[in-house]
Order: sequence, then structure tokens, then C-alpha cells
Amino acid sequence: MQTLPGHIVPPIPSNMALWSLSYEIFFYLVIYTTIIFRPQLRWFWLAISLIAGLSGYMFDAENRFIAHLLSMLAFSFYWLVGHFFVLYQRKMKLGGVGAGVTFLVIGMTLSRTLFGAAYDYYDFLRLAGFALCSGALISTLVAVESEETKDSLVGKPVMISIGIFAVLAMWIMSGSNMSTKLVLTALTMAAIATPTKIIESSIFRLRALNYPLVFLGSISYALYVTHVPLIIILDELLGKYQYNYVIKSITILGAAVASAVFLELHFQKFVRRFLVGPAVARNPY
Repeated sequence: MQTLPGHIVPPIPSNMALWSLSYEIFFYLVIYTTIIFRPQLRWFWLAISLIAGLSGYMFDAENRFIAHLLSMLAFSFYWLVGHFFVLYQRKMKLGGVGAGVTFLVIGMTLSRTLFGAAYDYYDFLRLAGFALCSGALISTLVAVESEETKDSLVGKPVMISIGIFAVLAMWIMSGSNMSTKLVLTALTMAAIATPTKIIESSIFRLRALNYPLVFLGSISYALYVTHVPLIIILDELLGKYQYNYVIKSITILGAAVASAVFLELHFQKFVRRFLVGPAVARNPY
């Protein structure tokens, strides 16, 4: 990320409103080389991104360009994890949706753990732990046939072991407050103690959540793109007033959802009808 004078700066602290765009363009490069151009490079990208993420625990890159490049490589690891889980979900046999939900709860606990010496919101290992557990849930959700999830290669003892490790790591290496630790501990213990079939049947009974979740998925990309600029802009505007924190959070969330709905469900129709459609008609090939 360059400033107008051309100086290389760390994008996250220096340009909070647009930092994700430089990372996203880099991810498009990863997607092209791992899926379209050279699929065999996906393992190379995974190994390099893992090394880049772990390097942050060993040294601090003084050169800001190198630091930015390592950060983008490390962030690509989380995306690649999801790609591999979907790609190999039939071979992994993680179990049904109940097992996936259990892993997600464990991932939430791991996400509160700080593996670095100092507090770092972008701590690589804690985000990697959450990504791996979320990938496990995704893998169980995209299983095409239920028969594929009957013979799970990951038994309950493995889940219990991972869950206990997550809880202990959170209590030892987390800066979260006591109430957060207690809630996540209770959720994790309940998840690993409850049979996955019971969790799965309970999830499938919540059919009322289908529409809200599908709707959230339809606006998720626009929500991701717009939420950080809106948080910064509205926080600056509302900061002049003595609003309650909850009211401020609801206002910002509502504005983010409203902008995402407009972009995905209305503006996209305009783009497809008046810009993309005519362009395709002029150049069909």
C-alpha cells in the first residue's frame, strides 16, 4: 500500500477504510494461480502462506514492503484453508453437521487465544485455529450425500482433546474478560459432551433460520466491502454525540446492512442491465 508521495506503509493501521482492497487483489492473484492457471501450485501457496504467518512470531520485518508482503501471504492462508476443505471434503469425512458445529464452537474459543507475546488482533495462529475449525463446518455443510458423513475419520475423543486444548489455551493465553471465558468454556464443554447426532437434529429443526441465513449470504460480500468504511465514518460522526455504545453499534450495523442490501439487491441489477448486458451484447465472445 503506497501513500500519495509513494511511501510504503502498513495498510491495516495506516488506511483502515481501504486496507482490505490491497489484500483482496492479492487473493485474486492466488485464486488465479491455484485454480485457473496452475492448480498444482495450491500446495506451494499453502506452504508459503504458513511460513509467512509463522515468521511473525520469529522476527519483525523492518522493511515495510516486506512486512506488507508477508502479511498478505499470511492472510491468504485462511482463504486457502477453506479452499482445501471444500476441495477434499469427501476424503476428510469429518462427520455430519453436528461435528461441524462442534468444531465451530471450538474455533470460537481458539479465536480468543493469543499465541504471540503481546496483544495482536491479527495473531496468525488464533485466526488460523478459527479458520481450520470453520473450514470443518463448511466441509460438513457442502457434503453432497449424507452417506459420505456416516463413517467419520474424526471421532469424539479427538474432538474432546481439541476442545480441552482450546479451553486451556484460552484460559492461559487470552486477554478476554472473565465472563467471555466462562461463556466460551461452557459452550465448548457442552458441544464436545453432546452427541453430534443430537446437535445435528437440533440444527435441522431450526428451519426458521433458513431464510435469514440465505439473505445474509446474499449480501455478505457487499457487507464485507462496506462495513469498515462505514464504521470509521459513522464512528467519527457519532463520536461528537454522547450516544450509548449499544445504540451506536446498532446504528452502524443497520447502516452497513442497508448499504449492503442496496448494493447487492438493487445496484447490481442496474449494473447488469445497463452496463454488463450491453457490453456482453457488443462483445459476445
